[in-house]
Amino acid sequence: MAESQHYSLIPRANLTEEIVKRIISLITELAMKPGDRLPTERELVARFGVGRSSIREAIKILKAIGIVRIVAGAGMFVGNGNLSLLAKPLSLGFLRDGRSTSELIEARRLLEVELARLAAERASPEEVVSIKDRLAEMRAHRADVERYTESDIHFHLAVARGAHNEVLFDLLETLQHIIRKWMFKSIEEVEGRPSSIDEHVPIYEAIAAHDSAGARAAMNDHLEKAGRRLQQTSAGTGG
Repeated sequence: MAESQHYSLIPRANLTEEIVKRIISLITELAMKPGDRLPTERELVARFGVGRSSIREAIKILKAIGIVRIVAGAGMFVGNGNLSLLAKPLSLGFLRDGRSTSELIEARRLLEVELARLAAERASPEEVVSIKDRLAEMRAHRADVERYTESDIHFHLAVARGAHNEVLFDLLETLQHIIRKWMFKSIEEVEGRPSSIDEHVPIYEAIAAHDSAGARAAMNDHLEKAGRRLQQTSAGTGG
């Protein structure tokens, strides 16, 4: 049988990015599903002809967005992350370059404040209902930190869809996946029981009322508070 592309040696240029692509290729070509076991670090080193540090850097990227899940003592498995995220041109650059927590938080706030304003101006009645539905999901999952975090992300993406700007939507989706792990830890370690839903209600209400200034202010208020929580989480984990 011919050697698969994701088992051949990798050229030295853009090494981490290429390893990420090869692992994604491995998952997709073999139709692997969440929970399926991935090759070990040692096996990937041998198959790709690269150093262990390069493999670990690629795994770090994939783990951050949930595509790879590591279980202590058991190995690496396919996670629940969105594979299509890495097909977007800017995604690998964001993930690879080691952005600081403060830069990511600042970028997210600047981006989402304007998305909220645009959503208040442009969202269709159906998109406003979708935002409301995501808010209801957050409320329903307050006892489950993981599902609450997912519902939180879906709320912000629903707002972004209402802004009708695909470039800004793609940027936000990338940022949300990068900080997803921090969001989860922020709720778990800083908030305890999720409380940020109270900050989301004014955002929805302003968008539903087509109040662009109100939506902008409500999103800014929420993300300033969320940013402080994420900074606490990052500081506590050495990030």
